[in-house]
Amino acid sequence: VLTLTQSDRVPNGQRAEVEKWAAQLVLGVQFETPQLHRLCDFALHHPKALNRVLRYPVKSEMISNWALENFDHPTLKLRRAEAVGWALDLDPTFEVDSTTIRADFDFMNEIDREAVSNIVMSDVVHQLFKTDWPLDFPIDNGIPVDPYEIEKKKLPSFAFGKEKIELIKRFYPMKTVYDKAADNWVPDFEALEDYFQQNHESLRKVTMVWGIAYSRLGKKQKSQLLRKYYGPETHYSIVRVATKHKLLDLLKWISRQLD
Repeated sequence: VLTLTQSDRVPNGQRAEVEKWAAQLVLGVQFETPQLHRLCDFALHHPKALNRVLRYPVKSEMISNWALENFDHPTLKLRRAEAVGWALDLDPTFEVDSTTIRADFDFMNEIDREAVSNIVMSDVVHQLFKTDWPLDFPIDNGIPVDPYEIEKKKLPSFAFGKEKIELIKRFYPMKTVYDKAADNWVPDFEALEDYFQQNHESLRKVTMVWGIAYSRLGKKQKSQLLRKYYGPETHYSIVRVATKHKLLDLLKWISRQLD
């Protein structure tokens, strides 16, 4: 836990490798209260610590409360089903609301729009560096080359040249259109909005299905909750969950619904 929460003590060149093995070593480990509290405090700032918290192997009131306190945090908007799972551990009657699903959808669109914008920006910068502008505008060495370094800020990362756009992974279909400026296939945000308007309740139900799957509830309770959300739009997800968790009674129940 110390390695993940105090990684600044590790040399930069070794940090990624050390963090990787530290995360592997604590996989499935149950911590004492102080260590778990420290991990929760750090989870929103470090992806490996976040994984260890969200995938903690047993029920933990501390993690459930942490998930509820940070339910609307941007980090958990991308891990919604897991956050729902921790809320269900504390209260099996919990249901994610449509407002949250809408906010998550808007946030993912925002990230994808920024990714498209960055790829366009990187190409513009790339084209500038290919010109003869350094000859026309010689660099004055008396001026700091990188003002961000002076302010201890991080310069936005641009990948020069044409790169594949890294988009948010979604559990529903996403139409794409070709964007000339980005020279890439990008999300069709209008089609996405139409899809959301027509299917927002189905998306909420599927989120609940996977939240139940991620929860640490017993098999019997999971089966009971999953029946509540069963329907044509959730059939595939529920069958996957029931198979993965070996919920035989639920699979038999689904079979009877199809007769």
